[in-house]
Amino acid sequence: MGYNPDADYDLNPKPKPKGKCFPANTQVYTKDGIKYIEDVQVGDLIHDGEGFSEVWVYAHYDITTAVIYYHIQTEKNTILISEEHFLDVKDPNQASTISKMANQVTTDDCLINKIGMPEKILKIEKKEGLGMFAPFTLSGKILVNEIRASCYAVVEPTLAHGALEDLRAMYKDPAKKNKLGDLLKPDQMGIPQVFHEAFKSLLNVETV
Repeated sequence: MGYNPDADYDLNPKPKPKGKCFPANTQVYTKDGIKYIEDVQVGDLIHDGEGFSEVWVYAHYDITTAVIYYHIQTEKNTILISEEHFLDVKDPNQASTISKMANQVTTDDCLINKIGMPEKILKIEKKEGLGMFAPFTLSGKILVNEIRASCYAVVEPTLAHGALEDLRAMYKDPAKKNKLGDLLKPDQMGIPQVFHEAFKSLLNVETV
């Protein structure tokens, strides 16, 4: 087929946007078995790597956008995750774990699996995934594709979790829970507007 001067060619295709948290087909673990992250609802109990924790809000919920994620393959599992999302990583100097963003891990690192054992990273590449989902649990942790991760991105997990303490307290208080609706109303990106201010006050960033 030759060049058609009358055809509508896109000579400057736009790059795929970067992903936020996890794509739709990410697996999480409920008391009833495996569920795709796109099917998780507020109020569901999902495994966080240590036990079950309740989902109290979504920080991102986008079912249609195709975006680029980090595809990390370990000895037994694979995970697609946004580049600035935090993972549990084995501390090379001691038995504990540390938090690293997906774009900071290397093939020298080990991620932590469901039973708390390290799994060496074998390969890291970028792949397209559909959708962007970020359920927040009360513990601030989540188990995805049998790999332990934080619910948070960009802002260091301990700081991020602390910044949302008052909102979690409202969620757990039946007398105040119904007042959360307006506070957690999402913007056009599917992010609760109140989150922007909560995290901006920490590191002068306006996203999670």
